[in-house]
Order: sequence, then C-alpha cells, then structure tokens
Amino acid sequence: IRTNGSQESNYGVLIQLLSNRNLVQDNNISTSSAGVGTSLSHGVYLLSTVSGNRVSRNTIVASGSASEINGVRLETTAENNTVEDNTIAAAGGANSDTNYGVYLTSAANRNNVTGNVITTSGGGGTGQNHGIFLFSTAGNNRVINNSVSASGGSGTGTDNNGIRLQTTANDNVIANNTVRTKGSGQNNAGLSFTSLSGNLAIGNFINATGGV
Repeated sequence: IRTNGSQESNYGVLIQLLSNRNLVQDNNISTSSAGVGTSLSHGVYLLSTVSGNRVSRNTIVASGSASEINGVRLETTAENNTVEDNTIAAAGGANSDTNYGVYLTSAANRNNVTGNVITTSGGGGTGQNHGIFLFSTAGNNRVINNSVSASGGSGTGTDNNGIRLQTTANDNVIANNTVRTKGSGQNNAGLSFTSLSGNLAIGNFINATGGV
C-alpha cells in the first residue's frame, strides 16, 4: 500500500467513524508527502469512535515534508485497540514540524501498544520528534515490550523523546520497553512525563544521549 500526495493529508490505512473489530495484518504500508503543502501524513490512522481493531505484523513507513508525520495514530475515542508486532518508521524531511512513531490522543483509552519496533528521525527544523506519544486524556493504555529509537534533528527548538506522556495522559502502564534517543537539539529525553498522574513506568531500559 503506497500513497504519495502533495495536498492536505495522506493516509496509508484509515479506519474511522464507528469502524470496529477490523484486522490490519501483514501489510507493507508506505506514505510519503511530496511537498511542503501536505499538512498530515499517516501510515495507519484510527479516528473517531473506533474499537476492537488490531494493527499487527505490518511494516509501516511514513516520510516526507508534511508538517506532521505519524506512523500509527489513534485519536478521538479510539478505545480497546491493539497495535502489536509492527515495524514502524516515521522520518521527516527538513521542513517537517513533528514526527511520531505511535501517537495516542483525545480520549484514546485502554489501547495496547506492544512488541513494536519503532524508529523516528527528525529533520533540521524546529519541531518535535517522538517515538511514542500519549497526549490529552489518553488514559489506561498499556505500552509494553516495545523497542524505540528516536533521533532528533538539529533545530534550536527541537524536542526529541523516546516515550512522552503529556497533559492528563493518566493511569497508563509503560513497562519493559527499550528506549534509545539521540538528539542534537535542545531537549532530549528517553521518558518524559508532563502534567499528568497515576502512570506506572517499570522495567524499562533507557539510554538518552545528547548531541552537540
């Protein structure tokens, strides 16, 4: 599955609007934004009241010059879904603002993110680079046994995080992950918690290396 666009959004696989109990398995998925006008590029996107879906054993590559690049994104009451045993890469170009390997946001609750190999690499801009990001009421999720490698760009405002939880992403379990980050921007963290409560981080291996 390949998409290559230069307009508003690119999707490799889009599951949305009351789509439940679907299986996306053993696919090779590639999305690439061809121009800076492309605002979003998603390998797999689960959006708006979707439940019980499984994304398993896929190779997912999201790349290009979009303002936001997502390997896998779960958003807006995406609940009880499983993202497991995938190889996921999110690689932004020089003009990309934010790269996410796996991004859960806006009441993405009770999901399992397990056994994935996730690589993110940022461009030279001033954006953000995250292996796994849980944001804005993404709660009661399990992030377990993933291998995460995040390499940031050289911009002066770059945030580079292996696993980041922010803004009422509460009561999640982050366990037995291997996290390596290497950044040359301002902020570089293997595991980052901001404005939240009740999370458990246990048994993780974290190696965070700063750049120049």
